[in-house]
Amino acid sequence: MPLWAANQELDSQLEKCIEKNATTIGMTQCVEQFHKKWDIELDVKLKELTKLLTKDQLKSFNDAHQKWVHYKNSEFKSIDSIYNTIDGTMYLPMRASEKMELVRDRANKIASQVGLINMAK
Repeated sequence: MPLWAANQELDSQLEKCIEKNATTIGMTQCVEQFHKKWDIELDVKLKELTKLLTKDQLKSFNDAHQKWVHYKNSEFKSIDSIYNTIDGTMYLPMRASEKMELVRDRANKIASQVGLINMAK
């Protein structure tokens, strides 16, 4: 976990959700629900960061983030192409989790950058 995590509580809530819904469908629904929450958290952190950056930093960041979005979309396709060839419902929450983790990791990275800039002020 980075020094400044975007929202550690989301991981805890996800674990509780999975404990309450330990079926394959339940776990998958939990992960998909928290994937959406991490998407929202990522958007919040992106807005915070862009308000803190200089014009030059913002240009560089926007370029990098655009490339990350392309990477994420490519990675999602790759994940789907692998899991589409594997039979068994147990792989549904695993697929969903891999996708959610990409977004969660990016949200945490951005939160870390926000924390760094705020600390340096």
